[in-house]
Amino acid sequence: QKKGTFYDAVAASGHPKAEAFLQTLITLRGQMKHSSLTGLMEKCLLLTRMDSIFAAMPGGESKAANIQTFYQFACDFEKGALRELSQFLEHLDRLEDRGLMVPGVAGTDCVNIMSIHKSKGLEFPVVFLCNLSRRFNQEDLRAQILCDRELGLGLSGVDTENRIRYPTLSKRAIAVKMAAESLSEEMRVLYVAMTRAKDRLVMTYASQTLSTDLTDIAMRRDFDNGELLGLDAVCMGDWVLVAAMNRREAGALHALGGRPEETILTDYPWRIETPAVPTQTQTSAAMAAEEAQIPEDMEKRLRKALSFRYAHLPATCAPSKQTATGRKGRAKDAEAAENAEPPRLPDRNWRQPEFLSQKAEGKRYGSAMHAALQYLRYENCADTQAVTKELQRLEAEGFLTQEQRNLVSCQKLATFFQTEYGKKLRSGAPYLREFKFSILDDAARYGEGLEGEQVLLQGVVDCALLEQDGITVIDFKTDRLTEEGLNAAADRYRLQVQTYADALSRIYETPVKKKLLYFFNLDRFVEV
Repeated sequence: QKKGTFYDAVAASGHPKAEAFLQTLITLRGQMKHSSLTGLMEKCLLLTRMDSIFAAMPGGESKAANIQTFYQFACDFEKGALRELSQFLEHLDRLEDRGLMVPGVAGTDCVNIMSIHKSKGLEFPVVFLCNLSRRFNQEDLRAQILCDRELGLGLSGVDTENRIRYPTLSKRAIAVKMAAESLSEEMRVLYVAMTRAKDRLVMTYASQTLSTDLTDIAMRRDFDNGELLGLDAVCMGDWVLVAAMNRREAGALHALGGRPEETILTDYPWRIETPAVPTQTQTSAAMAAEEAQIPEDMEKRLRKALSFRYAHLPATCAPSKQTATGRKGRAKDAEAAENAEPPRLPDRNWRQPEFLSQKAEGKRYGSAMHAALQYLRYENCADTQAVTKELQRLEAEGFLTQEQRNLVSCQKLATFFQTEYGKKLRSGAPYLREFKFSILDDAARYGEGLEGEQVLLQGVVDCALLEQDGITVIDFKTDRLTEEGLNAAADRYRLQVQTYADALSRIYETPVKKKLLYFFNLDRFVEV
């Protein structure tokens, strides 16, 4: 099939292997609802034998190890909490967006970049040991309090009269011991790094004062054979340079810092180089030569490239997802803002605590009313007493909290169910409530210059009656308003309800005959 999805093509092929694959997929989809993340992966491996298949391929040892590593990564993700497959996939997407990768076992035909500690127990034909000039971390030696298992605590002394702090004898002793232990550990790490290579080891060292460093090493090498140099090392490169300066192959180093009295030559020769740093004159000459090679029409092409404007620029600024709630009042706000004066800076008003805020109380009241309408058994809401019993049931079953039940107005709900549409809901007419939808909508409705683009429109319809002659959309509102503000409130929510109507009409392929707003504060329906 040249059109459609790959899944549809597999489903329509009728091939025995395709049928077996689809059956496996159906089985795993059924298990997904009742299995944990790691349990689902175990069943996947058991059904497909993926680990055995990859292990039998050329270089399969690393591929099978990758599967086990990926499984362990999923186990670590699930540790401490029940996680689903969708959450795991979202986590992988976030890692990919941040440029991170799931840890795995690399193959034999690639370059592995890893820390020295990660390389323990591994061997490679060629190893690049870089950045040997990085200084050792000695922040622990500068702490205010030093601890040692044998020497105890090392504190700083304080001279209150002269207002100075100085290290005590005990602290200096502990610092010397810790420095020696740190150097020993760094030397062991260097040994681990150098012994990872089978055939060739390439080490790099960079310094702005290389000539001075090499001169110091050459002079002290003849004095004590480099023993004190080993104790004074501030980076791994110092130890490597001490050994390199004692070799006959280090002519490039001797040219910069002098040659020790004794040099050696072993059965395994070294190759020691010092790359020449280009001078300012050479750099200027190279830049001039490069400028001379620039084509004559390069400036014209650069101007054309830099003046490029994307043809669909409004689409890059428009949100890819809209909500029906976000559309309320948008046209009115745009109309009011047109030709308006710049807003003045408001006077400072300190934030009112939430427990004193009427707005927060209104939100809690609205949330409680909508939660009650979502879970009530409409057929049991004939009067106020029946509504009260229903609310008690919802609290007992955990659908409402005690605070929500106290906020819900039983009288307001009972009044609604005595209306024409409330009676239809009680009589068992087909209806939807808290209906969530996601559809693609024409982006031209949301701004200029968006013709031909699409926007993901999402929303939740409070209630809708599905009758034979059409759909009636009912949106519940708990706003505190008066008769004078009723029309303004209806205009504010007009776009939102219209969005619900358009979505239901497209989903059910049925016209919408009425769009209603019900305001509980006034016990009134308003058709929009």
